[in-house]
Amino acid sequence: MKNKRVFNYRPLCFVALFLFVTLVMALINFWALVVWLIILLVIVGFFFKSKRLAIMVLTVIFLSLGSFFLTTQSFENSRVFAGSGYLQGTILSHNINDATHSGNFVLGDVTFRGEPVRGRVRVFANAINWSSNRAIDVGNIVYLYTDISNAQTSNFNVNNRIRYTTSIWATQIYFAGENTNARFTIMRASNEFLHRFMSPNSAELVYSMLFGDRSEIESGVVQVFSASGIGHVLAVSGLHVALLMGIFMFILSAVKFPRKWQIPILFAILGFYVYLVDFRYSVLRAAIMFMTVLIFRSQLRKVDLLSSICFAAILILIIFPYGLLSVSFIMSFGCLIGIAMFHRPIDNWTKQRIMFLPKPLAHAIAGSVAITLAATAMVLPILINYFGFVGTFTLLSNLILLPILVLAFQMSIVALITVIAFPLLWVSSFLIDTVVAAGNWLISIPWSVIRMEGSGYFYLLFFIALILSSRFIFANRRAKFLAFAVFMLGYLTTIAIANL
Repeated sequence: MKNKRVFNYRPLCFVALFLFVTLVMALINFWALVVWLIILLVIVGFFFKSKRLAIMVLTVIFLSLGSFFLTTQSFENSRVFAGSGYLQGTILSHNINDATHSGNFVLGDVTFRGEPVRGRVRVFANAINWSSNRAIDVGNIVYLYTDISNAQTSNFNVNNRIRYTTSIWATQIYFAGENTNARFTIMRASNEFLHRFMSPNSAELVYSMLFGDRSEIESGVVQVFSASGIGHVLAVSGLHVALLMGIFMFILSAVKFPRKWQIPILFAILGFYVYLVDFRYSVLRAAIMFMTVLIFRSQLRKVDLLSSICFAAILILIIFPYGLLSVSFIMSFGCLIGIAMFHRPIDNWTKQRIMFLPKPLAHAIAGSVAITLAATAMVLPILINYFGFVGTFTLLSNLILLPILVLAFQMSIVALITVIAFPLLWVSSFLIDTVVAAGNWLISIPWSVIRMEGSGYFYLLFFIALILSSRFIFANRRAKFLAFAVFMLGYLTTIAIANL
């Protein structure tokens, strides 16, 4: 009998899809959520033939909504301070604009009027002059007299536990010492070690890639990386976690450590790293994703990438329901879903056209091209919407410059772990300086960056077009091409109208 299925059926994908819609409705307003829940119950009751799938969907929805309302209630009820007083805390991160001498920083371990504060405070500062005031630095304890107010209940504030905000002149911020706990001690020691054997730019880039602290990187270098399409390496995320854990997995395998103990040790190392980067939401998400894949691979002979991605997304959104609309979540899972949908066909197509090359080289090139194109395809409209530009050399940068950066980062990590391998830092520094120089040259070429306005939520047309053209839709090529053309034409029309 002919198979009449239209979709490549995966239960976890359906559960994840319903979870996404539910949390979006919850974030919009209460009545939108009520209407959607009624629709959901109708769909589950009348159209789901599998009771197991129906129970799975309803269980996940119940858990996620419970987490969403508990998170919201906890965030809003914990804001008990207001008014003026002395504020003291440790600077966890900061973002300073050198041109305007203004910016903001986040304080942790806060006390206000001598009482401990639950949560963190975001301080907006003006007239910041680095030559005369170095108090604003990660790991420093500062105090100030200010007026604090409640932070808005937004994705960024909830995910980063920022419950209060305040504004102040930088001249009113006073240095009170350095925080000497294990995290900041390791960060300072690592920073000093990198600067001892590397050029300033290279040391700052490696430090940023390892700890997520971009405070010391020159703004010009950040712009070069962003414009050339490799700016994502400066934000600690799944790539960095995978590289770091890959090094430790190699070490454990090389010393023939018992396999049954490798996963607990890797989990312990990963947990310590999450602590070092201050439990950043992006790293927590990447850690959960890594642990999910590791467990899947240890228990199953063959891992289904799309199912493991959806399982990780479900688990993350149950724990962090406000993470759904964060840029880092959308970008990370967008890239992974793009790889799951398009890596194989792009890889096969590329291999067929470069088979005149030696086989290992052809496979390496095809794999790099496939991963880059598949990941970029799914996040292209998001880049346009959030950042307002597209780098024309993104593919070239990710094929040539990114592998060099990855190699330099891995060499730097090995040098930091072993200490005696410090000569690797000289090579790493040379590679990073070369990448920065190449990036500067690329963005100097005319039309290397195309600036454009996004189309708002019309980018959903782009995603629908890609999904309809993927290998997960069982339809004839002509029908898939027509559907792809219709939705893609609609998206391109909205982009053209937005940029008139």
